[in-house]
Amino acid sequence: MPEDLQTQAKRLIGRLLKMNLNSSESLQSLMRDGEADSKLRVLACWLLGQLGDKQAVGAVLFAFREGDVDLQWEAAKSLGLIASKRAVKPLIVALLHAPSADKSSLEKRTAAAYALGLLKDMRAIEPLVRVLNGKNEHPKLRSQAAEALANFNHPEVIDSLLKALKDKEPEVRFWAVYALGQLKAKKALPVLKRLAEKDHTLVPNWWTVDREAINAIEYINSHIDVPSGA
Repeated sequence: MPEDLQTQAKRLIGRLLKMNLNSSESLQSLMRDGEADSKLRVLACWLLGQLGDKQAVGAVLFAFREGDVDLQWEAAKSLGLIASKRAVKPLIVALLHAPSADKSSLEKRTAAAYALGLLKDMRAIEPLVRVLNGKNEHPKLRSQAAEALANFNHPEVIDSLLKALKDKEPEVRFWAVYALGQLKAKKALPVLKRLAEKDHTLVPNWWTVDREAINAIEYINSHIDVPSGA
């Protein structure tokens, strides 16, 4: 029977302790070791994110560039938790890498979009919008860009997300709806209401676009200021 996640985590932490990997510096060394066990590196990356040590950014970026898909995603999460501005430019470079049919390239770019959303640095707006608007980009990447833009309340972002509500890809529409809801974009309400009435497309692993539109409308309306005395 396969180990459950808790048992596996305890076993991996035990291995780290036996190897005397019990400090930020030793975990960073493990992150840079391309020959090390991949699961141990993922765990070390998670721990560095929890520690929030800005001195670890270089090691986590190394893991993001050189690691496998699981390590890249864990590195993206940790970079968001560490919240160092030093990570912004390398992540933008990764995000804007030339489109490729290679799955690993797509995953790395998607993870970069996710991390940029967590970092909430204004420099990320233009490249995320560019990816969202890129009709030749993969829907998965464009959807992640839309989700990441939920962290940036800026007119350019709102306009791009409104445009994405008419996109041919259901998952792009879904995450544009989500982002506009999170941004409490009142100007999106008319289009969201139309989607709530007509767009019944199911997005795999989630739910339908109309259901997400209803959620967004309710969230926006709950944050509209009510005039005193009303």
